[in-house]
Formats: sequence, C-alpha cells, structure tokens
Amino acid sequence: MRAGNDGFVYHREVPLSLPPKEQAVLHLLISQWPKAVEKSLFADIAWGGRGMSDESLARCVAALRRALAPMSRLRISSVYRFGYQLQILDESQADARPPVGHLRMHEAAKGAPPLAESVIFAGQLISQRTVSSLRRAETVLRSVIAQNDQFMAARIAIANCLAAQLSVGLREGQATVDEALEFLSVVEREAPQTPGLRSQYAHLLDCAWRFDEAHSQHQQALADDPEDSDTLYHYGWHLLATGSTKAALAVLGRAAAQNPFSLAGAILCAYALMAGGQLDEAEALLHDQCLKHPDSVAAQVCRLALQALIGPKPELLQAADAFLLDASSWPFGAATLAYVRARCGDHAGAQRLLAQQAQVGATLRAAHMPALLVMGCIDEAANVAACAVQFGCGALPILLQLPEAAALRDHPRFAEVAAQVYRRSVSMDNGRTP
Repeated sequence: MRAGNDGFVYHREVPLSLPPKEQAVLHLLISQWPKAVEKSLFADIAWGGRGMSDESLARCVAALRRALAPMSRLRISSVYRFGYQLQILDESQADARPPVGHLRMHEAAKGAPPLAESVIFAGQLISQRTVSSLRRAETVLRSVIAQNDQFMAARIAIANCLAAQLSVGLREGQATVDEALEFLSVVEREAPQTPGLRSQYAHLLDCAWRFDEAHSQHQQALADDPEDSDTLYHYGWHLLATGSTKAALAVLGRAAAQNPFSLAGAILCAYALMAGGQLDEAEALLHDQCLKHPDSVAAQVCRLALQALIGPKPELLQAADAFLLDASSWPFGAATLAYVRARCGDHAGAQRLLAQQAQVGATLRAAHMPALLVMGCIDEAANVAACAVQFGCGALPILLQLPEAAALRDHPRFAEVAAQVYRRSVSMDNGRTP
C-alpha cells in the first residue's frame, strides 16, 4: 500500500475507493509512517481547516479501521492526547488481533469460560439498575477477581458496578470512587490498551464531579472506539451532567442505536429530553421502553412521572398505587412515585413516601428534590442538595438539569451547591450550566 502524489491511496497499484476524508486521513497516516500524526495536521489537511472535532476524526478513523479489517497486518492506533499512528504488525500479532467491532465484548470473552460467563452475567445484572441486581453483580465480580485478579474485563466491570451504585445512591463517598479507581489502576499498569478502560475511568471521574479531568478521558475513549455503546452512554452522562443537553441527546441517540435494549441509556436519554423541554419525545421513548421491558418497574415509574409532568390527573395516582417497591425495584422508585403524587395534588401521600426514606443516604435523598420543589418545599429541597454535595459524588448534577430544578436557582444556597458540584462558581441558564 502506498500514498500517491495525487492524494489517493493505492493498494497493489489500484486506488482505494474511500470517501474523501477517509482517503485523506489514510494518505496522511501512510505518508507520515512510522511517525504518529498530530490531530492538528488532520484538521489542516483532511478537513482543510474547516472545524474538525475530535469526535468527527474518531468516527473517520473508526470507518477506516473497518475498511482496513481485511488487511490484518495494518492497525491504526490512537496516541493519547496527540493523534493517530499507522502500525504494521508481524504475523503473530496479526493473528491475535481481535475483530474490529465489539472490542469490549471480545475482551470479556477472553477469560476461562466460567469466569467469562460470570462477567457477562454481571453486566446483565448491572444493566437492570435495581438494588438487588447491583449488589448481586458486585458479589459475582468480586468472586471472579478473587479467582483471577489479572482478568482485566472483570476489573473494569466491577468499577462499572460501583459507579452504577454511586449513580443511584446505593453508595456514597470518595472511598467508593477510590476503590473503583484502584481496580482500574491495575488495568492501567498491566494492560492499558484494554477496551473500555478509558471510558470507565472517565465515568468514575464524572461520578466524583471531576468533569475537567473526565473530559480528556472521554475524548481518548471515543478515539479508541467511537461506536461502543458504553463509551457513548458514559459520554452522554458527562454532557448532560455538565449542561450540554443538545450534545448529550445526539450522543445518547448513537448509544441507543448500538444498544437498543439498554434501559439505563433510555432513562438517561429521557432525562436529557426533559431537560431540553422535549416532553412528547421523552414520553414516546419511555413508552417504547415499557414495551421492551414489560417487567421493569423503572421503565413504568419513569413513564408515570413524565405523564404527571405533562398532564397530572387522578388516574395516575391509581396507577402509582399498583407499584410494590422492594429490593428488586429501582432505587429511585419511591422518590419518583412521590413526585407523581405531588404533581397530582396528593401532597400527604408524597410526604409519606419521602418519610419512609428518611434513613437512606444523602445522595439517594437528592432524588427527593423534584417532589419537594413541586410541593413548594424549596428550603428543604435546597438542604437536601446541600447534604448531597458533602459527599462529592453521585447523580446530583443530572438532577440539577431537570425542569423542576429551575425553582432552586434563586435560593440563597443554590450558588454554594452549584459551586461545589462544578468546583467553581457557575451561573445557570434554564437549569443548565454554561
């Protein structure tokens, strides 16, 4: 393969049929080989100086990787915070090269069959986002790591499990973040190219509200695998938490295309739609998830809350009575049903549900804010947010993007809460950070 003077790439003297940008990127990689090519050079030459983003370059490289898959000795590798490099593998490396697609899943399948199956099973449990499923997943993954502490996919999976527990309030505090990062530090040291590592690391930083650090890690994860559903979900979480609602919707839409049965992804996308005022679209999305997951309390309760936001009516209170919340339920279930009751005028019923959760952790109580704000309990909602801030992690940044949070903006404690969440003073515009 060679780079011709006419700007085309030739394989066995036949020009490759590639779209213009892919042709230009590959031409640069070959021309500069064996050196890495800096992103700015791609922007100047392949994009002609017309506003290249890291994501657009990553998608272009992903398309090239698929196009080059039959040429097993060629690999395009990302160079952290710099650009990309073309590598020519020897025969043994080429034979061991994984498929282009689903790198993260391929990694999980590398272990001994019982351990690989256990990691895959744990991933399914994590995706359910219930109290019992998350705790069961943690137990399974700790057992796998005890049997083989060098199974890197299991280490990434348990970090994912701990991050999910932080997000839904089952755990709180920096100690959980540190433990999850310690699991990943072994992967970073022993196998830094493991698929999913960079994205999971970024998500943990987001869960700890270290958004600036997380951003560069997300960019690297997207450069490595821009179409991985977990990578896109984590980046969508980051964008929504930092107030980039429109960008979050675009990314979460891509995640849904890759993993159409991800309930966690759909609920996050529904939150983004609500934050952007697209209530009908959010209702349609959650209706679809109820059809896909007919036994999911999370899907049904989320849809009920959205219906209460769109048009509160007594029939929704009757529907709320049908739900039995236990360890197999969504952790935010009680707070969400309290919101339904508050929207439909049953403030006493809403307060009873919230009182039943008086002993839960501060980060889980942060989910009480929407119901409290609907009932006009603005001081109490501000206090709940201030308590959650003390732990420095969790889903509070997502909750601050929801429509009801606008009522907090004028509260005296809001500036303090926002400054703690975003590590600086921020001004909010329509409930979103700049």
